[in-house]
Amino acid sequence: MLRLRLLLALLAAPLLLSCETSGSAAMPPLPGAPPSRKPSSEIRKDPVADQALAALEAQVRTQPKAKQVETYLNFRKAYPATTASEDALYRAGVVSFELGDYVNARRQFNELLFENPLFPQAQDARFRLGLSALELKSYRDAYQTLLPLRDRVPPEQRARLEDALRRAAE
Repeated sequence: MLRLRLLLALLAAPLLLSCETSGSAAMPPLPGAPPSRKPSSEIRKDPVADQALAALEAQVRTQPKAKQVETYLNFRKAYPATTASEDALYRAGVVSFELGDYVNARRQFNELLFENPLFPQAQDARFRLGLSALELKSYRDAYQTLLPLRDRVPPEQRARLEDALRRAAE
């Protein structure tokens, strides 16, 4: 009987080992799932990009707002992984928000906060992100985005934040 158990254990060992190694491999992504992205590089300060953004600011003021968003996003493609690129993405998000294009504003603010959660205007970006989610009737996202800002917003935005939180909670 002992020999039979030992023989079965020896025969089953390769099967168990193959199951363990195949189970530890990374699972393929689900069909239709968004690709998982991680920041690919560090954001750096580039004086050339900063000067180009300053020059772009003077040019953009005369354009219609829809064209401004496109201009900022094109600048971002021209100067990737720079602080000026982040500023351009933030400005594109603000202009999209002002236009009432909340879908694109959310996309731009989410991308900005994903790449650099310590961005100097991150709090304002989160505030506008939450308001955009509220306008799109994504109440849970709006509430979860706005609630941590409750103690950090300036007094002039506090009433608007409390009203948005109340609407999201309903």
